Amino acid sequence: MPNYEINTTNFTVTQGATDPYSIGLNYEAPVKGVQYQNLILDDLASQFDGTQTVFNLSTSGESYQPLNDQQLIISVDSTILQPGVGYTISGNQIVFATPPASTSVPFFGIALANTADLTRTINYVVDNGSRPMTTGNKGYLTIDVTGTIKSWVLLADADGTLEVDLRKSTFADYPNVVSICAGNTPQLVTTNKNTDVDLTGWTTQLNAGDIIQYEVINTTVSISNFAIALKVEL
Repeated sequence: MPNYEINTTNFTVTQGATDPYSIGLNYEAPVKGVQYQNLILDDLASQFDGTQTVFNLSTSGESYQPLNDQQLIISVDSTILQPGVGYTISGNQIVFATPPASTSVPFFGIALANTADLTRTINYVVDNGSRPMTTGNKGYLTIDVTGTIKSWVLLADADGTLEVDLRKSTFADYPNVVSICAGNTPQLVTTNKNTDVDLTGWTTQLNAGDIIQYEVINTTVSISNFAIALKVEL
């Protein structure tokens, strides 16, 4: 509890320094699944002049290059054009077989999602309150998806040194865990953030039901809490 000092002469109350505290709480932050969605192509009608057949494709002002003709649904003058017949694709350009007549001709284009791939970010937060981070086991997390780890991000509340080993087990083998990092552990060196997409030597495969242990193997007193995120391609 806070310490209070009362001065009865001047009737003032002052509070002493707050005692250090530890939350003792490690947890998974909410995760997010991202699915690639269809895109609406920018309107080309203002460029139609009855002569031009080649137009640059874009979406929200950014250049867009489809994989092939079949990836697009193109309508000119309220007519859906047949891919490879009514138009073809060359890089980020669409080439019409017949020049659209004029700027009054309506146009719309949709680029279909080229993949059904999903990604999941698995977040884990270790919060030691106002006390310095300590080494040791910081808890376990059960994985509910199957996929491949593509990268990690490590963030801390202050500059310092921090090294975290990720150790994995199946449900059947728990509590026997084995490092998936092969010595290439996520770490901070006199900084508060770091990331890696190479994952050299890592065992990157995760299966639903696997259990990950988060182990701090090195740290400095300047750090009290950190968050580590794994991006997983499903």
